[in-house]
Amino acid sequence: MPGVSCLEASFISQHFSPHAHDALVIAVTEAGGSAYASRGHRGEADPSVLLVFNPTEPHAGHMRGSTYWRYRALYLAEPAVVALLQALGRTTLPGFTNNAIADPELIAAFRAAHHELDEEGDPNLARERLIDACGRLFNRHGATSASREAHRRDRAIVDSTLAAIHRRFRDRLTVDDLAAAAGLSPFQLIRQFKRVTGMPPHAHLIRARLDAALRLLQHDVSLADAALASGFYDQSALTHAFKRTFGITPGQYVQAHRLHPQISPRL
Repeated sequence: MPGVSCLEASFISQHFSPHAHDALVIAVTEAGGSAYASRGHRGEADPSVLLVFNPTEPHAGHMRGSTYWRYRALYLAEPAVVALLQALGRTTLPGFTNNAIADPELIAAFRAAHHELDEEGDPNLARERLIDACGRLFNRHGATSASREAHRRDRAIVDSTLAAIHRRFRDRLTVDDLAAAAGLSPFQLIRQFKRVTGMPPHAHLIRARLDAALRLLQHDVSLADAALASGFYDQSALTHAFKRTFGITPGQYVQAHRLHPQISPRL
């Protein structure tokens, strides 16, 4: 299914700074655990819960008191969501107001689907398991919309600024530059961004640069060239941002993509 990315990771030390994915993120903890924060709520990621983050929903994480965390995650980008909705007879993706879902049957279903996808088993069985697991997740725990509605006037300013960020992410943009273009003070712009998106403008700028770097790395551009071409100061800055956002280094991503070039590069 186009638009599906699988991640299997083991950490003994990791800090995820606040970030968001364009994809729907679904994760199963297989051993150990970590702490997460999203929408002002803090919780624990452990084997008893299924983690779900809506597309573009900001979240962060760290190991906290745990010394080990092994988990499997699915990233369902727009092509996968469209295909799933069609298979499920739905027209819209439900929102999730709870990031940690205690549903043992559902956890087992997603673990089985991930194993089938990750181990390159029967593609028809993998698709069937993914559709079945997502159908149960949507029916049991999905809401008609996520509870994150923003004021319309804030949304218009934020959308305009986001468009500028995506046009000019290679430039040395500052919050002062973006605020001046919006006719606001830097403080006002930061506050509006946090109300609407949950993240400050700089976090969106870093994500735009990371998306550009991902596209370049997919086409075998060197790490140093990808860093400069996507707006980072150097390769070290790209590696630092990549690791904090995705939990792996750009080199690890390139290695995985070369082994499985058919997999979507979106993270």
